[in-house]
Amino acid sequence: MITQVTALRTQGLSADDAAQKVDVTACRNEFASIRGVGIDVAAVRRIYHLAEHPEH
Repeated sequence: MITQVTALRTQGLSADDAAQKVDVTACRNEFASIRGVGIDVAAVRRIYHLAEHPEH
C-alpha cells in the first residue's frame, strides 16, 4: 500500500484520487473487508503527510 501511494503521489495525484486507485485486492484472503480497488482516503492522507513531514 505504501509503495503504491508513494508512486501515485510522485505522479501528482491528490490523496483523494490516489485512494481510489490503490489496489490491495491481493490481500483479500487475509482481510474480508477488501472488496475491490480503493482504500480509505484518511490512510492515504496520512501517508502523504508523512512523506511531506517525515519528522512526524
